[in-house]
Amino acid sequence: MLREQKQRYLGAIKKYGTLSAGCRLAACSPNTVYQWRSEDPEFSGLEQRARETHFDSLEEEALRRGRDGVNKPVYQGGIKVGTIREYSDNLLSTMLRGGRPEKFRERMDLKHSGGVKHDVTGNISIQRLTQTDLDALDAICARALDPQDGAS
Repeated sequence: MLREQKQRYLGAIKKYGTLSAGCRLAACSPNTVYQWRSEDPEFSGLEQRARETHFDSLEEEALRRGRDGVNKPVYQGGIKVGTIREYSDNLLSTMLRGGRPEKFRERMDLKHSGGVKHDVTGNISIQRLTQTDLDALDAICARALDPQDGAS
């Protein structure tokens, strides 16, 4: 019985990928699964492989939709008159960024002019600061975080 319950759970993980779906189809609680994981290293490995299988299927579907597209019905006057193939640029872009981040990641240039130099040795304790010091520090941080402040 326990073996069959674990198999139902693992089958659900392969198909749906979530703990809640696995528990629902195996008729067990999440705590039961946590116990299986802690007491059965083989189960933990099988669960991990089931998750990999699930994500492989999601990846294949995303690639198919991005590369091959899907047929969507076209209606005119409430009557289906044909289909049009739609592609998901977003899915394809996400796949490229994930698979080849060095080439397809979003780039950001960060430039700094001027200089900031402050060497700190020893411990910093804000308890030594007065309320006036803390207010001044707060104002400095606010200006540093808000580029519009003081820009006029």
